Amino acid sequence: MRTDSSPLSETKKCVNHGCGSTFTEGTNSDKACRYHPMAPIFHETIKRWPCCDSKSDDFDEFLRIAGCTVGFHRTKTNGTNLSQAQQPSSDCPLKSSDITSQSALPAATEAASAVSPSNTAARSSKPTFQNESSTAKQQVEIIEEPDDPLDAVIEPGAKCLHSFCSAVFSGDSSRTEPCVYHPGIAVFYEGSKYWSCCRPRAGEFEEFLKIPGCKTGRHKFLKSGAPTDPNFVECRRDYYQLGDQMCVCVYGKNMNPKSSSVTYCTQSVKIDIQFLNGKTYSAFIPLFSQIVPEACTHEWLPTKLEIKMKKCHPGPWTKLESEEPISTN
Repeated sequence: MRTDSSPLSETKKCVNHGCGSTFTEGTNSDKACRYHPMAPIFHETIKRWPCCDSKSDDFDEFLRIAGCTVGFHRTKTNGTNLSQAQQPSSDCPLKSSDITSQSALPAATEAASAVSPSNTAARSSKPTFQNESSTAKQQVEIIEEPDDPLDAVIEPGAKCLHSFCSAVFSGDSSRTEPCVYHPGIAVFYEGSKYWSCCRPRAGEFEEFLKIPGCKTGRHKFLKSGAPTDPNFVECRRDYYQLGDQMCVCVYGKNMNPKSSSVTYCTQSVKIDIQFLNGKTYSAFIPLFSQIVPEACTHEWLPTKLEIKMKKCHPGPWTKLESEEPISTN
């Protein structure tokens, strides 16, 4: 029997930033790949694609930023060993109106299928990034939070907080099923990317995402100290800085602004949100530095609460929250 070994039917993996999908020569075309032509940049808490200046403080949201350029799939970086029909000059940037949020790196999903018992996507939902300049010469202390109580009230659809795991809570079986994750932090230093908790290193961002978790335990769906009120819901929160402003976003739908509030103090902010379905969310955030309460503003939008706090002293904050006790005055 003759086996078809035509190069046109051979399955290959695209290495364009933000793609990672598989393709064949027969399906490759100048519009087959949607990708980022430049490698991502991580600085402090901001993750950015420099080619289109799309950025996010949240790693999960960053991975969903769609590519800004369309062109041929590639099998090697720097334009070498391109597929037969590929012409790099035909690649063209997309208009900003054409860019929508999508799962940007499906290549990471394949790594998870080999290590995750529930075959969940292999990418971190909320990892912490740190430049090695502050950790390269000393061992990084790994502090793990306690497991969720087995009788804890967990909202269906809640995401696992462990790095490298994106499992969601689907019932009591999710409380005890194994979770493969990284307990450490992600470190990016001089082109090398690795997890502080294990040895494997990667030079490329996509390869870093494929480093399998080094520890097996239980999923963690609740932050430590989260209220046990059955009406309480966890809301995703992130932040970014704009000059003399520190901006915090709390994500959720159907918020009721009339019964919700945001209270500003000199070095803290308290958030109380009531939802139309009776659910609640509250958070007290001790801030890294002082703000000007009377100059702070917030806006209730359809899918989030956006808070803009005026910094008392100019200059960037290295983080949002203070680790020291803060007065509420």
